[in-house]
Amino acid sequence: RDLPDLGNVVVMKGQFGWTLPAVGPDVAFVLVYLDCDLYESARQVLEWLPEHLADGAAIVVDDYATHRGIRKAVDEFLLVNCLRARFDGDCIIEWGKRTDGTHES
Repeated sequence: RDLPDLGNVVVMKGQFGWTLPAVGPDVAFVLVYLDCDLYESARQVLEWLPEHLADGAAIVVDDYATHRGIRKAVDEFLLVNCLRARFDGDCIIEWGKRTDGTHES
């Protein structure tokens, strides 16, 4: 369906493996709403995402509490990147707030 002009918001339809490479290297997201229903999809996006996040960005992960594969992918991402999350229905990851006391840059 057609969406109204959302300014600098871009909705990309398609499989992650097809759409992620189309995002330029200079793009930095401040908000990501991740709605994947499979471990492999979530893992693929989360591995790609760090170099495309602005400092202080937030990643909201849908289905963290209800999909085991999503939870596994997110937990691996948090561990590898020394990040923590808060849980308010969904999982919310604040990029740059590391558990090891350093700051992501």
